[in-house]
Amino acid sequence: MKLRKIGLGLGGLFLGGLALGSTIFLAKKKTEPLPPPWWIPEKPGPFSILTEEMEWTHEDQHLRSHLEYSCQPTQFRVYNLLNLELYRVQREGGSKEGGDPVFHITLKVHLWGPDQKVTAIEDERFYATIHAHRGKTGTTLASAVQVGRYVEFRKCHVGGALNGVETGERVVSMAPVKEIRLGY
Repeated sequence: MKLRKIGLGLGGLFLGGLALGSTIFLAKKKTEPLPPPWWIPEKPGPFSILTEEMEWTHEDQHLRSHLEYSCQPTQFRVYNLLNLELYRVQREGGSKEGGDPVFHITLKVHLWGPDQKVTAIEDERFYATIHAHRGKTGTTLASAVQVGRYVEFRKCHVGGALNGVETGERVVSMAPVKEIRLGY
């Protein structure tokens, strides 16, 4: 009976020590800070957004891929009266024109097959505003892209006047942003 109590006591100490040790390890583990967001300029030029690689399995084949969003600026802008003041605060002085620029987005999927051959597939084209997705909270930074975070595109209807209208449809990248290439 005494040996059982001693064994339970030692087991409890072991589990308690394991829990305390793992908590201290996770607390000491430092995460690298993300670089600051890249703000889309007033008169943007073309650029590309590349995501980190993703690995997945299809029919017992291991594949890798990454996404490339080619962003071509248009003359259209989306105006949101509810976010106008927030937009100016975010941009440290605000936009002279106001509104978020609308881009023509072309999504390309770069796929590495089992033979390591790269195939580029043009998947989708749409008009959208660009936002840096801020994680679980669902908040976004308008007209910004941030390496290490997901990018969110808000689809728009354009034509006629120079203002676009958001459709309410949102597309969030499947992987975090790895690189922003200016003037692709």
